[in-house]
Amino acid sequence: MKKTQLAAAIVLATSSITAWAENYTVTPLPVSEKAQNSFAKSIDNTGTMLTTVSGEYNPFINVGWLNEKDYFETNASFFEDPDAAAAGNFTTADYEQIVNSLLVSSQRSSTAFQHLAQFRSYISDTVDSDLIPGLDVLRDDDSNGFTQSVQTIARDSLNANFIVGTSQLPYERVNFVNSDDEEDFYILSEGPIQAFAQINGESVRLPSPDDTLNGFATAYAVNNNFQVAGYSTVGFSESRLEDIEECMNDETRGDKIIEKCLQEIVYISGLSSTGFPLRDSSQIRPTIWQLDASGNLLSTTTFPLLFEPDEDQLNIAYAGYAQAINNQGIAVGRTTTEGRETVAVSFVNNQTIEMLPRDENQVSSAVAINDDNWVTGYVQRAPNGISRKRLFAYNLDSEESYYPDGFYTNSPTEGKAINNNNIVVGVSESEPARNTTAAQQRAFMYTLGDEDIVDLNSLISCDSDYTLVDAIDINDNNEIIANALFKQTIRNIDGTVVLDDNGDEVVEEVIQAVKLTPNGNTEPRDCDVDTDDDDNFERSGAAVSWGILGFLAGVVGWRRIRH
Repeated sequence: MKKTQLAAAIVLATSSITAWAENYTVTPLPVSEKAQNSFAKSIDNTGTMLTTVSGEYNPFINVGWLNEKDYFETNASFFEDPDAAAAGNFTTADYEQIVNSLLVSSQRSSTAFQHLAQFRSYISDTVDSDLIPGLDVLRDDDSNGFTQSVQTIARDSLNANFIVGTSQLPYERVNFVNSDDEEDFYILSEGPIQAFAQINGESVRLPSPDDTLNGFATAYAVNNNFQVAGYSTVGFSESRLEDIEECMNDETRGDKIIEKCLQEIVYISGLSSTGFPLRDSSQIRPTIWQLDASGNLLSTTTFPLLFEPDEDQLNIAYAGYAQAINNQGIAVGRTTTEGRETVAVSFVNNQTIEMLPRDENQVSSAVAINDDNWVTGYVQRAPNGISRKRLFAYNLDSEESYYPDGFYTNSPTEGKAINNNNIVVGVSESEPARNTTAAQQRAFMYTLGDEDIVDLNSLISCDSDYTLVDAIDINDNNEIIANALFKQTIRNIDGTVVLDDNGDEVVEEVIQAVKLTPNGNTEPRDCDVDTDDDDNFERSGAAVSWGILGFLAGVVGWRRIRH
């Protein structure tokens, strides 16, 4: 196994508890002025990074639509100055109130009010960042701004200008005459989960083989040959197709306008939850879209399950997902078995091939593959009666495999990415939960063939303000994009600084996407750590739960298919 200088430095760094090697320089992504939190997604070989943000400052509010719905009059008691708010002049508190109420109604799939996206994505270097609009459209005004109604998760990029991911179709106004013969309107979308590709700033939707009501699809990864890996719909249940026919028929549709009727087949809004009848009756299969350099779709290939489902099994419970693809066109991901187990698989020559011994694993999932056909992800095992995730690395050609421990025996550990230097990055629990503390998670690096994983926090400056909790991706220059805990000044929705009762700035810990850049150091650095003083040894930063990390990994603000 090839050992790089970086790997050698890792061995040196782990040989002594007092030797903390500053092998990586930490740089936050330039999105902190745009939103409160940012979540790392990927880094390509140009160093270009993708990040998803939440809590964006100064979102667009369509005051005209709210006035048409008597929003300010009905909710006057909740505002400091309802008249000013109705004129578009918000106090900070009123702005916060409006945004929060619109976010809640958006999550409930309300058709009455403007939709606001909880998550949007940006493309960044370490200096600038630009919005990735996904399938959003420009507003019908003179602002040249987007509707901001579209949740967009950009997941992978190629040479900075070819980006793939998941987006909604925009929520737009549809006018109608209500039962009182009054003019009214709905805010409707033609599709909540869509795969897209953005090429040189222009976005295109990647259609499903069965594109009924625009179907459902997600793009996870793109290779150098413009092959995009993800999933898509290949069919729907007969009962759902009958529902669509009834909507299309004036005699059976009832009083609803056709757009509203069809939208209720895609999702049903409610006060506490939202249903997705079209999604829940769909057949999801691993998909590879072949594009050209301009983004034109050349072909679409779907892959089967590991078994041939019968009529009762043609639903969302039996599905497959391609989550990564290398430059040889070999994709990996996961699929459900006839017994509804989830197993790691590869997709080659129109075949779906299970890669790990099922009798040893409860669950497995492949999330990344390099050009030497090394695959990483996680397997779930219960050696002590407690089911835990464990890192794996497996070679599709030689069937060689590694199952290194996490930071302690049976520590929950997941591989997130692997580069062509055979270096894996991911997340592992560094300290289990106790009665008074939550479990702590830390970002790790692992070189294939080594015995142990390495805490990435031990490879950055001893006095760093960042605690690396999850490493998301690594490129062939060994540059890493990660999520870190970081204490920063909290801002209001309008970007103003939050002050406490004493007029002091409020500082809280947030999630910040950061880039880790190798700085050329190959020797360990003694930080004069007093190993008898646990407080000195522990870098600042609170624990982060596995629930939060699951949220970061998916970062999907709307309900979606299990993946």
